[in-house]
Amino acid sequence: MVCGCHRRVGGCLDLAGEDQEVDHRDQQQHGEEDELDRGRSLVPGSVSWIDGPAWVTDTAYWAEPSDSVSLEFLYILLQYANLPSVIAQTGVPGLNRDRAYELTVPLPPLDEQRRIVDLIGALDDAIEAAAHTESAAWKVFDHLADSLAEPCLSDTGTTLSDLVSVFDCEHKTAPQAKVGAIGHSVGTKNVRDGVIHLEGAKPIDEPTLAEWTARAVPAEGDVILTREAPPGEAGLVTADLGPVALGQRTVLLRPKDGTYGPFIWSILVSPMYRRWIDSRTMGQTVRRINVKDIQSIPVDPPPLELQILNAAGMESALETPMRCREVLSRLRNLRANLLTALLSGEHEIPQSYDELVEDAA
Repeated sequence: MVCGCHRRVGGCLDLAGEDQEVDHRDQQQHGEEDELDRGRSLVPGSVSWIDGPAWVTDTAYWAEPSDSVSLEFLYILLQYANLPSVIAQTGVPGLNRDRAYELTVPLPPLDEQRRIVDLIGALDDAIEAAAHTESAAWKVFDHLADSLAEPCLSDTGTTLSDLVSVFDCEHKTAPQAKVGAIGHSVGTKNVRDGVIHLEGAKPIDEPTLAEWTARAVPAEGDVILTREAPPGEAGLVTADLGPVALGQRTVLLRPKDGTYGPFIWSILVSPMYRRWIDSRTMGQTVRRINVKDIQSIPVDPPPLELQILNAAGMESALETPMRCREVLSRLRNLRANLLTALLSGEHEIPQSYDELVEDAA
């Protein structure tokens, strides 16, 4: 479970449990020291720091350090320990405390523990700052997208079907190529935040590519739009993608004469158009949008020259949050790899924390 950090309120204690809910209990029911919480069920094996007194429910464990380990280092050590490996899978999965006690973990001297805590803390601060920067960059991108999309979302009678040809996907799963792959099947999970990601995309061979692109071969300037899981994610087909085919629950939007494909992409990624699409979705469990509703999306396009200009601005604006995301990913990977390396004793702790973080960023 993950409890997060809960502040003390008045004379009461925060109640931390597996569902992240916070309640309050009289202070006499619990001690005054900071403690750690280890999940027992729902999301077993996860670790959270509770800053201040807390009351832990019966679906979580709290950990108390011995004289040979600091509380801050214990928090890091529990993250390093392979707690998911001792989860009981019968019935409701839960962390087995007796098996957790049997795990072998490194325990450096207290002075080294403090240096590791300081270093990981510096990385955590850098990660938090990078996450804040990425969030701010996405807000700027969304604001720009809405400012350009708002004039287009008007009921003038012009719809998306007047501007693009809509090609539906094959309603079956493309077989994965074991050998001879020449392209990828782009599914819903491969279209996120305005970008088509081929990481994790299914490789396909030439016969499969030919069959799955019989209706239309995705080309530079086309847009792939997801119909569910979730609906409304749009990605621009670029030359560097190589051969791709539509995966299930996606459609291909091909611009007609007088329409610039990247412009269609630039308005579909806006929160305003995403909300319009969401308002037309159906389904109780998995939300989806029909091809007919996609074709009816209202679009009042500006002249072609302005379409090209607006799309170029949006493509450029997307670079900033994507760079921020890359930096954040590198920092998180550094933290995971560095913690393993330091606790293994294979590497010395760097003297300059700032230099290490700057190199990663």
